[in-house]
Amino acid sequence: FGLLQRLTNNLFVGDLTDRITLDIAKPVITEMATKRIAKHKLTQNEEQILKTLVKLQSATASELANKTRKSSQHVSNILSSLAKTKLITVRNEGRARVYLPILDAVVAYGATM
Repeated sequence: FGLLQRLTNNLFVGDLTDRITLDIAKPVITEMATKRIAKHKLTQNEEQILKTLVKLQSATASELANKTRKSSQHVSNILSSLAKTKLITVRNEGRARVYLPILDAVVAYGATM
């Protein structure tokens, strides 16, 4: 809801705020999410892993390593970094650790994938 509040504040033009459509809101929301991700100053590899994770919706480190053709160790290190910055979340499923992108990443990168 905070995102929507900021959106209406950014678009406030009197009584027109009740006429905001998805076509108007989507680019603004996407830009806001992209700016929040940019604050983390991701490396090219971190951004590639995050974009791939958005495309897959959820994945293990080995699935991401296979998809990006990078070593499992390298991908695991990147995932650890992304988890520390809270750009991804981790869910344990049995012995597997499944990684999921946060909503900002889905909004920022979902349309480009």
